[in-house]
Amino acid sequence: MADPFLWGTATAAHQVEGGNIHNDWWRFEQEPGRIAGGDRSGAAADHWNRVAHDVGLMTALGANAYRFSVEWSRVEPTEGRWDDAAWDHYVDEVAQLRAAGVVPMATLLHFTLPAWLADRGGLLATDFPDVFARFAAEAATRLSDVRWWVTINEPNVVMVLGYVEGVFPPAVRDPRLAVRAAVAQLRGHGAASVAVRRVLPDARIGLAHHLADLQPKNPANPVDRLVTGQSAQLFNWAFQDAVTHGRIRLRTAGFPSVDVEAPELLGSTDFFGLNYYNRYLISFAPRTPAKVAWEYGDGPKTDMGYEVYPAGFERVLRAAWERYRLPVVVTENGVADDSEWVRPAALKWHVEAMRAAMAAGVPVLGYFYWSLLDNFEWAEGYAKRFGLYRVDYATQERHPTAACELFRAYATGQA
Repeated sequence: MADPFLWGTATAAHQVEGGNIHNDWWRFEQEPGRIAGGDRSGAAADHWNRVAHDVGLMTALGANAYRFSVEWSRVEPTEGRWDDAAWDHYVDEVAQLRAAGVVPMATLLHFTLPAWLADRGGLLATDFPDVFARFAAEAATRLSDVRWWVTINEPNVVMVLGYVEGVFPPAVRDPRLAVRAAVAQLRGHGAASVAVRRVLPDARIGLAHHLADLQPKNPANPVDRLVTGQSAQLFNWAFQDAVTHGRIRLRTAGFPSVDVEAPELLGSTDFFGLNYYNRYLISFAPRTPAKVAWEYGDGPKTDMGYEVYPAGFERVLRAAWERYRLPVVVTENGVADDSEWVRPAALKWHVEAMRAAMAAGVPVLGYFYWSLLDNFEWAEGYAKRFGLYRVDYATQERHPTAACELFRAYATGQA
């Protein structure tokens, strides 16, 4: 009998838990000008103290799955010392999910690094793969009821925003370091995958890739077509290509080239995690460091400025399957919408696009809406609201948005 389709929601620890003060993002938030509006994560959505209530919100949605992240800096606040009480909290959260009929999917690294690791280089520390694998092994041991694992969320975004644009920690702008960070994340993924499988041989492991639908701004311009292909190779495909071939190849204008063997990556993923939000129009821009300009399309926009473009969702779902022949899990898809008018339509359009891809033969195993709750949206602070449930940050009360009933209809097979 086939496993049921996973209709879930997703969150990240630092964005919803509150009180995460031992990581690089907490430090970053203290620096003036880093976060829109001067916001700090602080109590976030107080999920740490409201797990039971929030699991109830999932069941009210009819959701049968939940993607969450384990905050590394909580369970290992100082190097080499596990916080048993923090681990017990995650063990209890998994038990509550299981009891409610909700399948847990755990993410090991969702943007935040422990401060002690950041102090000695973060991703660029020579032993990053080893210490990450140690954390992964401990997580698999403690959370042995979890079968679905994401090692790293959006390594391509970390590479670009942390090391090219400098708007995420460590806030540098150096293509050489960006390439080193990409290689480090791949090495870390490989080591973590091995560590999890040693403990849980039947674990299902993947990376969560941020895929954008990239199109040339001027399709008739051969240079725009060329740089679009190069951008897609680096941003969309380089990480899973490395896993598929056991070889890390990064070759794009404006970045140093890398071509190294990585046999530990072979067979390290069981599914392709796909995060999708929008498309970009790509053009040659010789005066920019990377020689490429990325622009949003001209369709309807979310509060993030992203174009609502469900056709691109179907395109990347098809492309990922055709390229890798791995089953796909949509690990994130959603919109920032304070008006609450855009979200229901966007959810409908994207589910229709996913179903069209499935009808064309793409084996999609699950869909996780981003996000269960409004949360601390990284450098955007609290102004952008992605939640199916709206959070009143003054009281921490949760209120259903207009999209909740539609999500429930999908999750319960009524739509």
